[in-house]
Amino acid sequence: MKKFFLLAAMVGVALTGCMKNEVYVPKSDTPISFEVANYVAQTRASGEFSTTETFGVNAWSRDAAASSSVQMMTNEVVSHSGDKWTTATTYYWPINGTVDFIAYYPTSVVPEIDYDYNGADTYTYEDYEVETVADGVDLMYADKAIRFSANNTAADNGTELGYDGAYGFEGVPTLFRHALAKVNFKVKNGKSTDGVYSYDIKVNSITLSVYNQGSVTLNNNGTTTAASRGTWNLPTNNVWTPTAGSSKVELTWTDSSITLSDDTAVDYATRTQYVLPQTLTTGDQKIKVNYTVTQYQTISGTKTEISEQTYEPIVDLRSDALPRWEMNKNITYTISLSSIGTQILFAPAVEEWEPASGLVEF
Repeated sequence: MKKFFLLAAMVGVALTGCMKNEVYVPKSDTPISFEVANYVAQTRASGEFSTTETFGVNAWSRDAAASSSVQMMTNEVVSHSGDKWTTATTYYWPINGTVDFIAYYPTSVVPEIDYDYNGADTYTYEDYEVETVADGVDLMYADKAIRFSANNTAADNGTELGYDGAYGFEGVPTLFRHALAKVNFKVKNGKSTDGVYSYDIKVNSITLSVYNQGSVTLNNNGTTTAASRGTWNLPTNNVWTPTAGSSKVELTWTDSSITLSDDTAVDYATRTQYVLPQTLTTGDQKIKVNYTVTQYQTISGTKTEISEQTYEPIVDLRSDALPRWEMNKNITYTISLSSIGTQILFAPAVEEWEPASGLVEF
């Protein structure tokens, strides 16, 4: 499921011709306004871009007769005020020119953007450190909106620019994508009964040892002469490059309230955990699961506890089925726990920011 945000912007500026590289862009009388399309948005867990959020935008304008562009917006903060999204400074559409837009989220993490009118743009996060707490930053980058001279109207069809369906309101279409990956877990009891014996399992903790600091550079996919969107080429294998010399960190999930008495898979320590997209290497990144098995014996209808054992196996995260965590992927590991602490096996399937399932057996 893709996420769509519509950035409605009317941009313009009047520049004096006194500086060699400046371009005179006559302005229209239409002030800037921004809209975020919540009806198809799925960036936040709730499925909506909250009106309490903000995002940043850069914009460049070029007059029809000019040979160079001028930056119209520099890391402008877009916030919601009343019934629309606006910047503190009012901008206008140029009368004779076009405007290119590159937006990002959140405003507190500003990417390095090297703009190129002809499409050779780069978009870089350098040595970014992913937060290791729950509900961390959902880092996002936006497709480049190219050669716009007016807002799309409510009647415009999004398929003309590679989107699905009509927008339903005015605005410059801007699609945000996730720059990070996301990891979460389900747990289940892989063997709850064995003749007269039964087993309850509690997962005390799940810990990952992974990299959380790195860099990535995205390259623009090209440009056109008409209003369009420019997607970004992702790096090889859709992973970041961990910062040289950086150490791995431990990410731990804990929830002692769950007792697994059958093979029903349940969410474990429900939380949002964004992670650095990275190649998983044998002998490097690890997963550790600490869990306690309680054994019972049932004779003549009487259930009696007879033993309790805690296991803590540590194995590689890397598997042939899941050799890497890729950008814009939501990964769910389903962990099947054994009463005797057997080998861990993986069999995951991953989709773009959709729930994906994998199997881990202990």
